[in-house]
Amino acid sequence: MAMNTEEKRLQRLLSTAWDNARSSARSINQGINLKPSAFDDVFHFTAGDAASIAMEMKPVVFSVPERADKPTQHIFIVVEGRLAFDRAALRDRNEVLAVGFGTHVGYFRQKHTTLVHVYGAHYDFDEFGTGHPVFHHQMTNLTHLKDEVIARYGLGISAYEDLVQPILRQVRTPTAQVDAFSIIAQICADHLLYKGSSAAARASFRKVLQHCNIYKGVGHRLGRLNSGDAPTCHRSLHWYPEGVP
Repeated sequence: MAMNTEEKRLQRLLSTAWDNARSSARSINQGINLKPSAFDDVFHFTAGDAASIAMEMKPVVFSVPERADKPTQHIFIVVEGRLAFDRAALRDRNEVLAVGFGTHVGYFRQKHTTLVHVYGAHYDFDEFGTGHPVFHHQMTNLTHLKDEVIARYGLGISAYEDLVQPILRQVRTPTAQVDAFSIIAQICADHLLYKGSSAAARASFRKVLQHCNIYKGVGHRLGRLNSGDAPTCHRSLHWYPEGVP
């Protein structure tokens, strides 16, 4: 689909941030790899509306050390998701404001010729759902992403084991906004850094945070998160639509 002026501007901003974040992540630890990696191969605009610009993130498969201090054992992390931005804010004030997001993250470990689904979750935004924290994490079976891992890295897999399916999924844990860009920082923090990381690696992580921090999260649109005790309290009680007076 042809891009309009706002979409072209947003693409330039996000593409630069994506490329810079990838480069800084590799400066932390050369053990990170992701496929596909080019912004245009990962993100594409979808049908939004007059008020918002919508994007989808196709599955990206990260290969990273499971632990930064034991780099020989790798784990595969597949990320897919969606983002939406305020069209008028970008057009009229050159502000990049997120108005919606959703993120799936699946973790897979290879044991010889067996691929094991060890963790799966979605991060979501639900402004009005009864009993739903506005930002939340929920365990999710993401078996469908295993084919991305196998295909992207050419793995010789003959068996599959699913450890996520039996896990309780009803629990919605209040979280921060974990979207297609902030998940990069989480992956770097969990798998590329440890207490023995060098000063240069820590500096590169700070750059990852800066590159991914190019738009304001969805919380800006929620009055209850910007008034009363919520801005300085950060207790999960404020995440529910029923709220705390």
